[in-house]
Parts: sequence; structure tokens; C-alpha cells
Amino acid sequence: MSTDPDRWRALWRAASCALVVLGSLSSSTVPTGLYPVYVDSIGLGEAAQSAVFAMYIAGIVPVLLLSMRGRLPVSTGTLAGAAGASIAGAVVMLSAGSPETLFAGRALQGVGVALASIAGVGAVISLGRRLTLPAVAVIGGLMPSIGAAIGPVLGDYLGRSAWSPPMRPSGACRSS
Repeated sequence: MSTDPDRWRALWRAASCALVVLGSLSSSTVPTGLYPVYVDSIGLGEAAQSAVFAMYIAGIVPVLLLSMRGRLPVSTGTLAGAAGASIAGAVVMLSAGSPETLFAGRALQGVGVALASIAGVGAVISLGRRLTLPAVAVIGGLMPSIGAAIGPVLGDYLGRSAWSPPMRPSGACRSS
């Protein structure tokens, strides 16, 4: 492989974009394993659970509509927004003490996933083509699936574990 500094910079950018996509999708699917904890600690009913899931879509759709109109560039700023919204959504979800905070957290996660999908996957595939490395584009395409698979496993672990994350949902103390 070439030692051209521009090529290495492009590879680094592709890897960074892929990690944002992986992290965004992972963090957005972690709550799946935590819903039993939310049910126990907040008293979240079936209708409220469905509403929380719907808030995710409410976060995704406006971003995708803006993207279709060409108003969201594939840029570092968009990726930073994706990472920020995903992190903020995860923090809100992990510290949720009411259905309203769950709604807000899920909407933020939806925004993060939409931004990551648009900017992250697009940038990785574009950089892979420019570098003439098809594997980079394949990795960019796999990151959403890998991230979506990691999240529920991590969430289930957090929900069942005796280990308590720093921001466990309010009132969700476990007794042995």
C-alpha cells in the first residue's frame, strides 16, 4: 500500500466515519435491552413503550427529509452532530427517570442515527471509491448492521448485570 500522506489521511477519515456510524447505531439500540428496567423503575406501560419507539422515528424522519432536499452536507460538522446527538441521546436514556425523558432520549438517538447514516456511510463509501479500496466501502456498509447488533447485546448485559453503570435509570436499584 502506498505511503502517500493524503491516502493515509483519507483512510483515517474513512475509519473515523465508520466508527461514528458504528457508535451511533450501537448507542441507539442499547435501550432495547433496558426496557424491562424502565418498566420496573418508571412503570412504563406497553403504550408508553410503543410511544418511546415512535419517538425514534420522529427524530429520524425530519433529518432524512432535509437530506432529500439536499440541505445536509456530508461533512465533518454533520458527523460531529451525529456523534453529539447519539451521545446525548444515550446519556438521556441511561439517566431517564420518566417517560418524557425517554421520549427526548429516543428522539435524540433518531437524529443521531439519521445524521450518521447520511454523512457517515456516504463519506466512507465515497472515500473508499476515491482510494480505490472496495473493502473500505464494504466496511462502511457493514457498520450500521454491526452497530445495530452490538447495541441490544450491550443493553441486555446492562439490564441483567449486577454491575451498575454510572447512570442507571432512576430508581432501578437491584437487590440480590
